[in-house]
Amino acid sequence: MSATITNWPLTLEQFLSLPEAEPALEMGCAGEISQKVSPTFKHALLQREIAARLEAYAAPRRAGHSVTEQRVILGRVARVLDVALIDFLAPDYSEHRALEAADESPESGADF
Repeated sequence: MSATITNWPLTLEQFLSLPEAEPALEMGCAGEISQKVSPTFKHALLQREIAARLEAYAAPRRAGHSVTEQRVILGRVARVLDVALIDFLAPDYSEHRALEAADESPESGADF
């Protein structure tokens, strides 16, 4: 069961200015704040397996990378996802794609 702060709605900007908490805080669509529940051991194993399988499929195809416990903002809602596949072809990741291209240049010696 997670604790929820319900005595005031926050804006996304106010939420993002809060200090980091452990477990992570999440923000719902009405501005309510809740603390993510710590996963059980079984949940953590499943999360790791899903992330590994996504990575094994997507990385060789240059379709993105899997990450765990990543904060995402969708509209005005901030969540910390158990597992996410980040698609580096999306427009918001143009800076990352430029860095990735620089890492792959022959003089860099990177093997990504």
